[in-house]
Amino acid sequence: MEMVVMVENKKASPKNTLHIHNNSGIALLIVISSIALLTLLMYAFRYEVSINKIKSINIQDKVQARLNAKSALMIGLARLTIFGEAYNKWQKDKNIQQILPMDTLNQLWNIPMLFPLPKSEKFSIIERSFIEKFEKNSLMQGEMQLSIMSLGNKFGLNFLGKNNVRKLVESYNPPNLAATVDEDATPTPTPTPSGTPIEEQLEKIMVDLLDKSLKKKRDSDENFYQKYSNKDVNYMVSAIRYYTSDKGTDIGENTNQLEGDFQKLEAPAKNAPMNSLSEMYLLPEWNDDLVDLIKNEISTVDSLMIDLNTITEGMVRFFFPEISDDQIKEYYKIKNDPKTTPVNFKTKDDFLKFLSERLKVNVDNGKQLMEQLESSGMRFSGSTNVYKIIATGIFGKSSYTLNALVMFPIRKETKAKPNNEGQVADPNGDGNQDPPADAEGGSGQKPPPPALELFDGIRILEIYQS
Repeated sequence: MEMVVMVENKKASPKNTLHIHNNSGIALLIVISSIALLTLLMYAFRYEVSINKIKSINIQDKVQARLNAKSALMIGLARLTIFGEAYNKWQKDKNIQQILPMDTLNQLWNIPMLFPLPKSEKFSIIERSFIEKFEKNSLMQGEMQLSIMSLGNKFGLNFLGKNNVRKLVESYNPPNLAATVDEDATPTPTPTPSGTPIEEQLEKIMVDLLDKSLKKKRDSDENFYQKYSNKDVNYMVSAIRYYTSDKGTDIGENTNQLEGDFQKLEAPAKNAPMNSLSEMYLLPEWNDDLVDLIKNEISTVDSLMIDLNTITEGMVRFFFPEISDDQIKEYYKIKNDPKTTPVNFKTKDDFLKFLSERLKVNVDNGKQLMEQLESSGMRFSGSTNVYKIIATGIFGKSSYTLNALVMFPIRKETKAKPNNEGQVADPNGDGNQDPPADAEGGSGQKPPPPALELFDGIRILEIYQS
């Protein structure tokens, strides 16, 4: 009996042994699976940490790039402020005008600035060492780019609005107009010597500019011709006048049609000056193709000072329609050739003289039109009072750009003012006094000198990111 039991135990032992081996395999599988899962979690966590690290670095780079852009913007404002002070001194002193041309004065703002400073093989060892020392001592991190553009060389769209030119002229000199302007009276259009209101004169400029641009594009692009062959240029310009004029203003034969067309649109007419060119897309008949066609020739920043030194080709062609393509090319070749003496225009007469004598352009009609615009308050000079600052900051792979529209308000200042005794005061204290003007126009007495148009501080109109 005992032997039988032993045999049975021997037979049962293999099963018990196999059962124990099966339990060990499951445990090992669980351990391996756990290790694999933890490994995946570790790699996922590590990937998430690396992504967050990259994001944080990008955020830091973006913040630093924005700080660099703000620094560039502040430098741009400082340069324009210095230019404004120098311009006022230049206007007051004819001796400075003889020594320092306006083109040189404009270099205070129109030369682009880069940091780090560019290095050229032409630089001497001293110049290189100076640049390296400057960069080493600088607290600036990353890169900075600054450029300033004149906006006084473009056509001001807001001037198409009825009485907008008159309002801007009055805003420049409110004390002189306070006694003559009746706020309750209905404003009357500002006439030119020809009897035509200034906004109608400017409407002709815009119609001509748009018509020539359309014709040039249609002649070179068949698809554009098929799409825009029947555009009514007069209606398109009237839409701008209607949009920028006061509500209820009669702008001519297209008034009723425009009133109905604007009612059909989701955005009604603003009946106020535009703030940006993007508002052009709110006008009937206007779209991307047509705005892009003339966007380099137009502006929504109001300026009565036309910059003759940076005037665009479209404006030149408008004032002087007789000018040929060859004369235009020669004009900009002479004007912008760095190898020759810079051609600088201080006044309208300098500009007209250059065109007539150097390029043989007939300037009679253009001169007459300029005089008509001047009679309404516009000015043609070697600079302007509105500028655009483009400030870009770069750090790592991040870039940030700020744009600022800046204007110098204009104030008028006379060199000599009569005192209570009827004598002319000596504002400069140099002993030079001009005799008072003869009220009846008699001879022997000089008229008072014309009022100087000076920059009055600096005003930021808008800052936006691009």
